[in-house]
Amino acid sequence: MSARLFSIQVLGVAALGTFCWGISTGGLAVEPKEGKELFEREWLPLDSRSHGGDGLGPVFNDTSCVACHNQGGIGGGGASSKNVQIVTAFKQGVDFEAAQGGLIGSLFSAFFGNPPPAKKPAPPPEDREAKMKQEKELLVKRHPGFATARSVVLHRFSTEPDYAPFRSHLIGLSELIGMGFPFVNQSEETLPGQSLPKLSRAEEHELGVLKAEGQFGNSLTLGGMGTSGRDGLVITLSERNAPALFGSGQLDSISDEVLVAAAQEKFAAYPEVTGRVAKLKDGRLGRFGWKAQKARLSDFVLTACAVELGLHVPGEPQSGVPQKPDYKAPGFDLNEQECRALIDFVASLPQPITRRGANAAEHSYLEEGSKLFESTGCAVCHRQKLGEVTGVYSDLLLHDMGTQLSDSGNYASFAPNATEEDELKQPLPTLITQGQKQKPVDESKLVGATRNEWRTPPLWGLRDSAPYLHDGRAATIDQAIALHGGEGAHAAAKFVKLTPAERLKLTLFLRSLAAPN
Repeated sequence: MSARLFSIQVLGVAALGTFCWGISTGGLAVEPKEGKELFEREWLPLDSRSHGGDGLGPVFNDTSCVACHNQGGIGGGGASSKNVQIVTAFKQGVDFEAAQGGLIGSLFSAFFGNPPPAKKPAPPPEDREAKMKQEKELLVKRHPGFATARSVVLHRFSTEPDYAPFRSHLIGLSELIGMGFPFVNQSEETLPGQSLPKLSRAEEHELGVLKAEGQFGNSLTLGGMGTSGRDGLVITLSERNAPALFGSGQLDSISDEVLVAAAQEKFAAYPEVTGRVAKLKDGRLGRFGWKAQKARLSDFVLTACAVELGLHVPGEPQSGVPQKPDYKAPGFDLNEQECRALIDFVASLPQPITRRGANAAEHSYLEEGSKLFESTGCAVCHRQKLGEVTGVYSDLLLHDMGTQLSDSGNYASFAPNATEEDELKQPLPTLITQGQKQKPVDESKLVGATRNEWRTPPLWGLRDSAPYLHDGRAATIDQAIALHGGEGAHAAAKFVKLTPAERLKLTLFLRSLAAPN
């Protein structure tokens, strides 16, 4: 199918409302070249390409789409240096009430010979509301985005000269402290009732080494650097690696029914694997983003324009200026036709390929690696086929990956006059530390992903998309597998039990999943 024919078909689907992005082109023709030019364009402040807007910024993470999506070709993933940074607000320290009866209570009894203090009665609603209001006021002084969300994108750059000092002060470079999760043992990375293969001492050591190499390979990507103040609040800094966009049109074509059916499937050998569909605030189902926070490719592309480049586009306001919370863009940077062209270009990016080997022997070797990928349990979540899309190696569902990979849940970009998130009506959460468990949640009431949950990333194109995991903390495939906790702990344990030769076959199979030619 030609790119032009695909473009026409995508537009036809969009006209039926599948893209759900809330704007129309008014019958304007869309040229694929225009979308490619917009994807590669280096934007400038007050850019001549703009339609009355302010061009690049005023806050941004880079100056073009291709700057962060280029590995393996135009539209690929990005290096860790291009990671999006996110700040999240928490209460500081240990939640003693939540830990009561656990490790804290045991230590209290051991040292003092008395039972821990009785649990205090819940404060009256008016006291809780007053406390929450006070915390919110303190956080808004640090960043106005905390008025409407618990987690906010912290842009790397700005056209405003006083942004750099603001950013440095928020991160607190002079008082940066490590709030990352301490290295946790295997048992703390499992789920209740989960049974893992028994590992020898050598295997446990090897798994621990792989985890440590990945976890501490890049300290700034640890979802755990944070600043604290005398107000008892903590702001953590975490990151998101730019994903490859190859095959995005195919992912967008996967129906809600396919996702719901995948979530309902059970696996007798892996009962802990209970992937769920990401339900968004508007009732749609998420597909795109590390937390499946976007329902459609159009949503994902337009949000990237607004957040990463600071472009004001129809249906998606550009990110606001923290030092000037009332600032508004004077006009649009992209019009409806240009937005459609850009979305169409991303949708037309070809899907990655699977290299089969140069001869029968090489093909057989990679096939053995594929079978090991299945036998270790990796293929339970990383499905080779989803709906009519083949070679994707994902179920696009949310899975609990354990506390070691825990990070901020949903996050937002500060925008003037944004609506307050529902989560802000609940008390500010306490930063989870080693030995603590997150409280059970009612999945039927969840909107978006929890801190432990991640969308199963498609593995197609894996060879050309390093580093791995949501923040790029894993430099190698082995490290990425070893860091799987929660629902993925079983597969990680089975992987480390493979012989070195078998492990090499599995990883080389994964490296046969390459970017498009």
